[in-house]
Amino acid sequence: MPTSDTFYRDMIKREAERHLLKVSDAPPDLVLGKRKGADFLRTVLTETCEMPPAWTPANLRAIETPGQWLNVNGQGGTSDSQKAIHWCGIFATYVLKQTGMPLKWRSGEGIVPSDANSKWVRKYRRWMPKEKFGDDDFEIGDVAAIPRANHHFVVIDVSSPSTLGCVAGNGNYQRIERQTHSRKDVNCLYKIVWDPLASRL
Repeated sequence: MPTSDTFYRDMIKREAERHLLKVSDAPPDLVLGKRKGADFLRTVLTETCEMPPAWTPANLRAIETPGQWLNVNGQGGTSDSQKAIHWCGIFATYVLKQTGMPLKWRSGEGIVPSDANSKWVRKYRRWMPKEKFGDDDFEIGDVAAIPRANHHFVVIDVSSPSTLGCVAGNGNYQRIERQTHSRKDVNCLYKIVWDPLASRL
């Protein structure tokens, strides 16, 4: 798999870590009973989604309300995760955008562009249970996903032979938080291929 330079990958890691706990529904973090970082989450969704939510009064209430997600039907909030906009992949895309990549999040597809000809990030899938990514496939700055809730995260630590250290949005209490995931569980990997230094040559 193609790759990008180490300096740029470290920049992605720092950008992801910069946003830790900016959003949280945990009771100690609430601000006057409302979700911490609701304005930041609105910015993430607006700047990153190919088709951003319409910021109706009902959707604005939902994004501020602890325990609520935006409903996929665009009509306010829901506490049913099956009907929710899960924003973990949107946050990961936002992190990449903040480091200079002109990417978007497309609902039902993921980070775009990410095809074989993309000069920023390329998507790889493993569909069969016996198909796994190799140890050398994971690098700091990549975005990975696991089947459970199609959960996406930014990889920030590859030092363990069995797990990946990550920063993820839409975590526990909808936090932006550190997480650890098994390498074996990953079924989707967005490899960073853009090298900003090479791009200037």
